[in-house]
Amino acid sequence: MKIEEFKKLEKKINNQNFNEGYKTINIVMTILSWFGHFASVFLAYFMLSKVLSGAIGDNPVAVFISSIVILSGIELLKRDVFDKFSMQYLKLKSLQKVLPLFFLSIAIIGLSFYASIHGAAEFASKEKQFDVDKELVLNNYKDSISKINDSIVVIKESEIKELKDKLDIKDKEQTDIESMPPLSRQQRQRVKLKTDIRLQMADGG
Repeated sequence: MKIEEFKKLEKKINNQNFNEGYKTINIVMTILSWFGHFASVFLAYFMLSKVLSGAIGDNPVAVFISSIVILSGIELLKRDVFDKFSMQYLKLKSLQKVLPLFFLSIAIIGLSFYASIHGAAEFASKEKQFDVDKELVLNNYKDSISKINDSIVVIKESEIKELKDKLDIKDKEQTDIESMPPLSRQQRQRVKLKTDIRLQMADGG
């Protein structure tokens, strides 16, 4: 190991204070903490919005704003109260002297946790209902398509049957004409035309 590397390592070990040593951990924990706040607000919204909808009425904008304001206030209050409890406990080194802050912190944290859990359950039920509604719409669409296809098939089968009946009538007429020789020129042309049409239809089929 070079002398410069040794001095750098020695400085890192001996001269680094607590703040520098745990700087990365502090940043990561702060980011995760704020992420937890946002996740808690997001999940709790589904529970609180349901409650406020019954109180405020059918006004989604008012429900949304009220829910976000209340939940954001709870999360900020939870953070601030717990911070004050921690600082007072470290300062006084006595839990009895900070019991009001301790119980207040527990109450706010419990309220936030309760709202988040029930909001998550409400969110899951909404997702399930959305899947059910989507499946219902798809089934209705499939049924509509099937009905349209069935009606088209019925119409086409009716048209084919009608054409077949007409062709059978023409065949009978042709047979009757051919059974009464001698045929006139007009009758021979008619027989030939019907025979050509029949051959064309057979080739097309």
